[in-house]
Amino acid sequence: MKTYHFILTRFNLYIWNRDKNGKEINREEWLERRMKLFETFCLPSVKRQQSMAFTWIILVDAETPERYRKRILAYREECPQIAVIPVRREGSKQFAKVFREVTAKMLAEKGAKEGDTCLTTYLDNDDSLNSEYVATVQSMAGSLENDTPYFICFDYGLQHYTEHGVTTRIRYENNHFMTAVEKAGKMKTCFGFGSHFLLEKNAVAHVVHVTERERPMWIEVIHEENVDNDVKMTPDTHHVSDEEEVKRIFGVDVKCRSMASPAFLLRILKQIIRRAKGER
Repeated sequence: MKTYHFILTRFNLYIWNRDKNGKEINREEWLERRMKLFETFCLPSVKRQQSMAFTWIILVDAETPERYRKRILAYREECPQIAVIPVRREGSKQFAKVFREVTAKMLAEKGAKEGDTCLTTYLDNDDSLNSEYVATVQSMAGSLENDTPYFICFDYGLQHYTEHGVTTRIRYENNHFMTAVEKAGKMKTCFGFGSHFLLEKNAVAHVVHVTERERPMWIEVIHEENVDNDVKMTPDTHHVSDEEEVKRIFGVDVKCRSMASPAFLLRILKQIIRRAKGER
């Protein structure tokens, strides 16, 4: 039996009209900043994976201006695993269905057979993966025999705040860097099970948790355009100060300044108040 692995990324689908601060989004300005984030954090980490045995499906708005479309297509020169799929705006919110259909088509083209394993990894276009991520999930999926779909979740990762230059290690047990393990031909993909927050709470799917504290497997990049991601603080939160180590593990350059800056402490306080009010 064979294992097929797909990384799934929504690049610039027309899903949100306003940012997390309620401001209307200027699509071209947003896209320019988003591409810079992708080029800084996401692409470098994926193209240096220890295992390159995967296909990276990237969904883009079919109405993306030509100059940006060419720039996106050019990413394939750095990472040949990329497959750029245009999506009409009226179908943008049905991205889970699109991912499922595209993945099924590619599996058929690759000659996948009944009983083969399909892995699908959820990756936002502004985040990073540990260079060992792909190889590790493929190894785990090969050693965990189960006909019932399940998810692999690495509980420990990093949060990097672009505005403050602060990086922290956090434990985030229902994070969005999960990989779904399913049988080819029967897969929903990682986007087809609903919110990653509710997989276990609603008993939607079994989740295998990897709890290696000293081996962060992802970076959640926090910037002003995040829709609902922000500070996550627990007693297990740890300040990261070694910029060279982060670069070695992820292939990206990040700042690792002190958490004690007034601006960052104020941000933490605002997030505590927001959560206390039940807001995102």
